[in-house]
Amino acid sequence: MRTYNELSLDERVEMQRRLEAGDSLRAIARSLGRAASTISRERRRAPSGVTYLAQAAQGRARLCRRKPRVPRKLDDPALREVVHELLFARWSPQQIAGILARAFPDRADYRVSHETIYGAIYVTPRGDLR
Repeated sequence: MRTYNELSLDERVEMQRRLEAGDSLRAIARSLGRAASTISRERRRAPSGVTYLAQAAQGRARLCRRKPRVPRKLDDPALREVVHELLFARWSPQQIAGILARAFPDRADYRVSHETIYGAIYVTPRGDLR
């Protein structure tokens, strides 16, 4: 299984130069020894309508690398109660995640993944939600 290695600044500079020259993403990927999807994904990360800038991309990558994603918890007592009731009604975490998204479209804090719900189930003894 391959592991993901971030693009280096040198690779980003080469990518910028080749994009400015009009090379295709596949040609750039071949020259860098990277998958075309890696180059495409890197290109899409730049703001739309803006030419790709290697230095800016490197800065964004550095910022993203420094900010680890904080796992969600069921901290809101009202949300926890809704999830708790649905679990006891024998709904699956997938069903609960789906119904919450549809029932509360304007409440981003009520959009939780089924993994978050499973995490809440397994983190405490006897399946009680935390």
